[in-house]
Amino acid sequence: MALRIDSGRSRVVIETRAKGMLASLAHDLRIVAPISGELVGDERCVASVAVASMRVDESTKHGANRWGPPSSDRAQIEEKIASEVFRGVSNIQVEASVAGSRATITVTAGAGRQQLSTAVQLERGEGSARVRGECSLSLDALRATQPKVPLGAIKLEDIVAVRFDVHFVS
Repeated sequence: MALRIDSGRSRVVIETRAKGMLASLAHDLRIVAPISGELVGDERCVASVAVASMRVDESTKHGANRWGPPSSDRAQIEEKIASEVFRGVSNIQVEASVAGSRATITVTAGAGRQQLSTAVQLERGEGSARVRGECSLSLDALRATQPKVPLGAIKLEDIVAVRFDVHFVS
């Protein structure tokens, strides 16, 4: 029997970092997104993250590492994620296979694709499972577009940190 992802308890957290000539004026962001899908068999997960559901959860002045409430331009950032960064992509697809304490993960966003291997923590229960871990994704590999800012003085670092905590239930 396949287990489905409990979207209410599962989440993906993406951390972006600014770079460029005026990066010190920018915010680094923590973006959260619910994930849906299922565990097929004992070790293969097929999941999806809706781009429109990505929300800026926290921000910090670039390099400060003191996370707090989102910056005042939260709504504009969320709109740019959908309209510019992942233009034309409604869902980011994730396929993962777990073997022991490692997962092979393939992330597809439209024509962009990245495959990686990462350590995970897997807990199994009666009719449930939980997978936690973190990895780094390349926005270039996913063919994400840099959001437009004047003169390109602020950009995103190509590599974003991703933490995931995925709960499966029957």
